[in-house]
Amino acid sequence: VDTVRATGGNNAKRILIFQSYNTNGEQAFKMAVPKDPASDKLMAEIHFYDPWNFAGEGKGDWGKTGKKTDNWGQEDWVDNLFGRLKASFVDKKIPVVIGEYGAVNNKDGNDDYRRYYIEYVTKAAKENSILPIWWDNGNDGSSGEAFALFSRYDYKKLHEDIHEAIMLAV
Repeated sequence: VDTVRATGGNNAKRILIFQSYNTNGEQAFKMAVPKDPASDKLMAEIHFYDPWNFAGEGKGDWGKTGKKTDNWGQEDWVDNLFGRLKASFVDKKIPVVIGEYGAVNNKDGNDDYRRYYIEYVTKAAKENSILPIWWDNGNDGSSGEAFALFSRYDYKKLHEDIHEAIMLAV
C-alpha cells in the first residue's frame, strides 16, 4: 500500500483492492487488513466457486431441490460466508468484490441447478452489499472451465437463462 501510494499521480487517492490468500472467502477472515494512509480507499476481493465440483467442474446438482452431492457449499454456506464478509468488511467501510464467480456450462442437464445457483449467489451477494462479477473466460465448450456468457467471435449472448438469473437477483 505504501509503495503504490508513494508512486505519484492519483495513486495517493485510488482505491486499492487486496485479496485474501488464494482469493478464498474463508481465508479473508485470517488476514490483516492493510494499513492505508488514505481514508476509505481499500476494497477486499474474493473469488467464489463453492462447491468447486459443481461450480467449477459441473458435476452433480446444487441447492435445496438437488440431491446435494456436496454436504457443504449449499445455500446455508453462501448465506453464512457472505454474512460474515459483510460483518467483517462491509460494515467496517471496506467494500467487498467477488472478482470472479460462476458455474460452468457442462451441457449435462444441470441447467436448472446452474440457473438457481447463479440467481441465489448473486442475490445473496447483493443482500450483503457485495459486488459479484461473473468470470467470463471465453470458453463455451462442454469440457474444462466453460464460463462464457458472450461469444467472443460474433458478440452474441450465450445462455440467456443465466443472464436472466443474474438480472432477477439484482
